[in-house]
Amino acid sequence: MTQSLERRGNRRISVDGGVVFLRHPGIPSLACTLRDISIDGCSCIATAESLGGEAAAWRELIRPEQTLSVHVSAPPHLPGLPFQARVLHVQPTSEALELGLSLSPMVAKDLPVLQAPLESLERMHQERK
Repeated sequence: MTQSLERRGNRRISVDGGVVFLRHPGIPSLACTLRDISIDGCSCIATAESLGGEAAAWRELIRPEQTLSVHVSAPPHLPGLPFQARVLHVQPTSEALELGLSLSPMVAKDLPVLQAPLESLERMHQERK
């Protein structure tokens, strides 16, 4: 891991227009709104509407320490990349579930692939300030 990447390890970058697709066999994918991302994790929001008819099944699966397959996308900077995600925390609100996920690349080569889009997102975020 490079020094640049290590410094960003705990730094979360806010994301507009990103999505995290949670996947589990036998249940339709759940689209969550990506709030922020770092090299090792992200936070996202699953609304009651996005839970849809599978709300009970997803509420059972989305609990701390559960492992799920996810695809993270934040065009144009971050292509849809597959990860294994471990649920760190779930914070229910009146209209949604706020999720904290720890991300591990499903393919080792995807870790460096994530570095450039994160740097691009960070530059864009800093330019807005």
